[in-house]
Amino acid sequence: MAFRAQLTNGSIDVDGDILPGVTVGDSEIVVAASPLTIPERYVYTSGSEVQVAERVGDLDASLVASPEGVSQLLTLGVIANPGSALDGVFRLTSGDVVTVSGSPSGVETTTSNEYRWNSASSRNDEEPSTTRLRELIAHATDEQVRAGGGDAALMLSSGKDSVALAVALADSGNQQVPCFTFTAHGGDREHLYAAQLCKRLGLTHHAVSPDDPAAMKAALMRFFEESSQPTADLSIIPSMMIAERVGYGTGGLMDGTGNDPYMGWMPTGRNRLKWNLRVRNRKVATAINRRLPIDSGLNYFTRSPHGTLITLRLFRPHDLTRFYPEAVDPDDVWYGLPAVNDDVAWGSEVMRLQVECRSLPKVLRTAEAAHLTAILPFRDEAVADYYLNLPEASRIDRNEGTNKVLIRQMLAEAIQYDEAAVGANWFNFDGQRFLLEHAEWVRDEILGCALWSADIEAFLGRLMKQLPRRGLLHHALHALFIVSGWHNHSRYVTHK
Repeated sequence: MAFRAQLTNGSIDVDGDILPGVTVGDSEIVVAASPLTIPERYVYTSGSEVQVAERVGDLDASLVASPEGVSQLLTLGVIANPGSALDGVFRLTSGDVVTVSGSPSGVETTTSNEYRWNSASSRNDEEPSTTRLRELIAHATDEQVRAGGGDAALMLSSGKDSVALAVALADSGNQQVPCFTFTAHGGDREHLYAAQLCKRLGLTHHAVSPDDPAAMKAALMRFFEESSQPTADLSIIPSMMIAERVGYGTGGLMDGTGNDPYMGWMPTGRNRLKWNLRVRNRKVATAINRRLPIDSGLNYFTRSPHGTLITLRLFRPHDLTRFYPEAVDPDDVWYGLPAVNDDVAWGSEVMRLQVECRSLPKVLRTAEAAHLTAILPFRDEAVADYYLNLPEASRIDRNEGTNKVLIRQMLAEAIQYDEAAVGANWFNFDGQRFLLEHAEWVRDEILGCALWSADIEAFLGRLMKQLPRRGLLHHALHALFIVSGWHNHSRYVTHK
């Protein structure tokens, strides 16, 4: 149930139990989602009323799509916290704070962020130990699996994070937890490595194939109908297919996301060049960007600087104005990145936005749509606190430009993990092939979406005609398709 309050005439009338993270003062209400272990809080305001809930479904309101949220998702691939795809709804994750106070016209809201897990804030005083790190991850994994009654499943790629969780399952005696890998188009190496790893660790491994159009469509329709927010992350399709195999409403879905901000990240020379070009020469970069095709690689350097964390070829703000009457320029609503000189501090802030606004929402929305519990061992505060406060050399190798130094060492010792040989993978998915094979369905969802103007038909027709020879257009088309399908079918959206 939601916590509700009315803010009138300088007073606050409360209805319902006050949720953790909610502070009611004499004239204002403060909602903070500070701990890593609180995945989300939702705040809704209308008139003089404020509601706070753990789930969108607990809000008592008729909700419509947010122009700001939809515009950000279609251009940047993320919705900046504490925004959401629903108008009037704030989505808070760790560190986000919303303060609601009364005003003559209703309520006023201010937002801030108190994220304390940035790698740059490290005390640098923990003793590096692969043994201790392994024990902490195993304990967090076991604790979260047991909290769900032992019924869980791991989404296993061949990347460091999910591989570390597979090791943790074995270490904690949770071999009953099955592992699922998406057998992506051209992704045999990922699938084969995951299968071999599971055999070695005594875990059960299952492959989920993209070559089942009926299952794929059913899984995606489930997402459209049951997710409170859309996503531009292409891996939502593999994730939902795995959730369908796990079984809707049957326990927990485990994922390795959530550790990048405290484990640290080093921006590349391309990242720094992009930032400097777009900030210091904004007018020139904007002019160039307007003349480039949507799928041009040069867009990486001329897009909004906040797109540094997302390399997808999504729409530009001026593209949206062709078919979305309520389009908003994301630069007007985005929090922005701090202008810091230290690469580690800046990289950690980029990763905070990447995790809290993109990778974490993808997992949470998958679990929400499938009626599963998200199991996120790397969001355990003991794991995060230990790793965050390691000496920098155990977190970041500035010379090599690599991160997760200690976790790499742990996996090398535990299972002789060699990332160079295995490859960095994450449920690779052939978006171009998907769109071409499901072209009729894709068109129907996009053209049937009430968000877009009549001009969408000609605009979409041109992009679909170009798609066979310009495969990178699939990024923008995929985002448009997902937003359209979500808006058409989501039980959380009220149509005007």
